[in-house]
Amino acid sequence: MSRPSPLFYLWHETLARWREQPSSPLVRLALTTTLSAAAAWFWLGSTAQETALARELERQGFDTAVIRASAMTSLPELSAALPADHWAAGLSEFGETRLLQALPLSAARADRATMPTYLAPWTLLAKFVSSPNEALWLTTRLPPGQSQVVWISGQPVRAQTARPETLWSALGEDDTLIIPPALVPPATTAAGRVDVVLFRPTQFGATEAPLATVRMIFAGNQLPPPFIQDPGPRLVAFARLQTLGQVWRLAVLALLGACVVLTFTAIGVLEERQTRYTQALLRSLGSSRLTIWGASLVENLLLANLALIAAGLTLFAAPSALAVAGLRDLTTIALPFEAWLAITAIVNVGLFFSLIPLGCALRRPLGFVLP
Repeated sequence: MSRPSPLFYLWHETLARWREQPSSPLVRLALTTTLSAAAAWFWLGSTAQETALARELERQGFDTAVIRASAMTSLPELSAALPADHWAAGLSEFGETRLLQALPLSAARADRATMPTYLAPWTLLAKFVSSPNEALWLTTRLPPGQSQVVWISGQPVRAQTARPETLWSALGEDDTLIIPPALVPPATTAAGRVDVVLFRPTQFGATEAPLATVRMIFAGNQLPPPFIQDPGPRLVAFARLQTLGQVWRLAVLALLGACVVLTFTAIGVLEERQTRYTQALLRSLGSSRLTIWGASLVENLLLANLALIAAGLTLFAAPSALAVAGLRDLTTIALPFEAWLAITAIVNVGLFFSLIPLGCALRRPLGFVLP
């Protein structure tokens, strides 16, 4: 009758140890699940906060540059929103651009309070109003979509209300009137007009190179430099916040790895002391050091990856948690695959290092253990 394989003895030794000390696998399973879930939720939460802040910056127009320069001519009614020979035409290659002209007149609301007036090509306003004889009233005081009467040079004009969001927010006014060329009073001259260009780059925060090009155009034509409201400082601060968030996420991963190493090492050392005689007996029955060490590695890998699966299942509650936290528009955000891969890697690498003490213990000669 052939002797059973050493793997048979290792398998039964593991099951017997789990039955006698169920706290050993349960502690490793529970602690790894808790730590992995905490790291994943921290990563998801910090990413959601950064995304929410970036969206709010875009909504408030904080990522939009505003360039003001004296107008050379009045803005005609063109088929294109930005004339090809305009100094800002090149900005269209780098992002969204809107050309307005600040007019030397003010419009009045029903309460006789005045508000600044800008001229925009009809091709731009056609996205917001239904008629070339209707103005766009950007206001935070009234609900959007209402038709109101305003006065331009004493003449009543219909205006459609809208929220000053995204690029419009960069104008920095609570009430602003945008009119098409058809509503410009006949007596209005080109004198005193100011070209106002709203520029939001396609790549978030990439304003430095396009704005440098604008400055070079003015300097090359020996024109007075334009006034540029550069969102760069705000975006630099946001980039620093993102970097800090990345540092914190890496620190949490390092802490997760350290906890896994300490936990699995401590439990492994205790079990090695308790099963030292059993391991020596298995070696005497033909099990190699590598086989015993590999069996412990497989055991820990099984427990750790079961814990990772359990931690991953908790992320299905992420949409509900984000909604409770008031981030309903972020409920579609999921933990990036790279983040989950990093958590999985740090856990598995950590438990590999936790088996180093066992490897050292298995190097003892059998004579030091068996009588």
